[in-house]
Amino acid sequence: MRFCQPHWDELRQAIHKVGLDAWVPDSGEKAMAAMASQIEQGTTTIDNFDPLMGAHNAIAINMGEACRNNGDATLALFMIAEPICPLCLGNYMVSIPQSATNHQILADLEGKHLAGPFDEWIETAAQGQLDRWKNLAQ
Repeated sequence: MRFCQPHWDELRQAIHKVGLDAWVPDSGEKAMAAMASQIEQGTTTIDNFDPLMGAHNAIAINMGEACRNNGDATLALFMIAEPICPLCLGNYMVSIPQSATNHQILADLEGKHLAGPFDEWIETAAQGQLDRWKNLAQ
């Protein structure tokens, strides 16, 4: 899953605001190498810490859990498989009728950016990465 460009830009700005932008890899290849290192080592270290992807993953995981806990595991799976921004999905979900089908939701969201209450997760995720950094740096 990927964020829409406006939410991605907001997430980058939030990481900058908490002072962690120097730890964001400067290329996709370096970000993938950091993620591979985390998987290989089974943990995040000061050497493979990537606050941008960490915040992205925290938001994505929490939105998947929110969908699943709301009884919509199918929609959570679509969020993973389709290029749907998890924040746009959350913002959309608070305003749609219960009768909306997953197909209708996906069609409504394709290529759109929706601002709303779930945008607050951006600042929360960035703060979470700052807290994580402080624990790693001890």
